[in-house]
Amino acid sequence: MSAILTAIVFAVLLGDGRTARELIDAAQQAMTTERFQDALDLYEQAGALMPDTAEIPYNMGVAAYRAGDLERASALFDNARTLAANPSMQARSAYNLGTTTAQQAMQSRTGDPAVAEAQMDDATEALRTALDRFRDAIAIKPDDQDARANGELAWRWLQQLEQMQDQMQQQGQEQDQEQEQDSEDQQQDQEQQDQQRGDQQQDQQTDQDQETQQQREQEPQPSASEEQQQQESPDQASPHERPMSREEAERLLQSVRDKEAQRRDELARQQARGRRPVDKDW
Repeated sequence: MSAILTAIVFAVLLGDGRTARELIDAAQQAMTTERFQDALDLYEQAGALMPDTAEIPYNMGVAAYRAGDLERASALFDNARTLAANPSMQARSAYNLGTTTAQQAMQSRTGDPAVAEAQMDDATEALRTALDRFRDAIAIKPDDQDARANGELAWRWLQQLEQMQDQMQQQGQEQDQEQEQDSEDQQQDQEQQDQQRGDQQQDQQTDQDQETQQQREQEPQPSASEEQQQQESPDQASPHERPMSREEAERLLQSVRDKEAQRRDELARQQARGRRPVDKDW
């Protein structure tokens, strides 16, 4: 990635007395000594003085990329692509955006596949834009060797991304098939367990039926006369099973009263026969 600032900068004073040019020179010196965070801070101060210059976020993107902050680098390259007025800066910003986003996608492949797929789509779109801008730059300046070389790199990146997308799609299909197979296996296991439980319940019911049958066979059987009597009067209930009606109770009480009156009369006759008369004393 090129860190050369191509825009014309004007001498603008900051609060500490340094101009935008001095800040940019200091930032480039920090980049040379790999003090990337210092370079980012200095470029940011220069950007406050030159907010519409695409080269400031572009160089900041290079610093963030070398510092390992791919997410911030992608945002800065995207900002530079938006601000760029000439095809060359547009092409380089789009190219750096595409390659940075592609690396984010490759890192995300071991994490969230959905995020990796979205980043891969963004990288492909950015690289296609870069390739178009490089072609525009070559059309304007056919001897632009940098544009030709970068255009070739963008095309190779696109080829690699398409292969990676095919691999990711194939892996996703394989994962879906594995999940579907696992689901089918779980369903078969559940059906086998249900079948086993059903067989066990059926065996238990069979054992209970056999035990009940054995108990019935061991119980004493009624005699032929008892069985015949039960068949002749199946609806007749025993005294312990049917309560006494009111008429039956009254007849029973009347019989008891009659027997008691007879007993008393008999007792009175016996006493009369054994009693002697009293002599008159008058």
